[in-house]
Amino acid sequence: MPAPKDGNTARHCHDREAYQTWLKKDHYVCFTMLSIMHNDLINEFVEHATAQEMRGALKSKFGGTSTTRLHELNIMFDSYKMYPNHAMK
Repeated sequence: MPAPKDGNTARHCHDREAYQTWLKKDHYVCFTMLSIMHNDLINEFVEHATAQEMRGALKSKFGGTSTTRLHELNIMFDSYKMYPNHAMK
């Protein structure tokens, strides 16, 4: 969300207030995402200005679930062998 333009009208005041609210929430989200990361990842992602930028960087680094990855996981799952004394639960 871009910063609102300066002005004295009621609309400018409302936009400025909405921007401040958004900015505070965005900082909370950034802090939350950083607080659940391992220490070695924090330095890499702390530089992003918004939570959306951080999310995009995380997605590009760790990727989404592609069809190839799902196929690979399915093969891994099928190759597991269960011990006779263990239940499926």
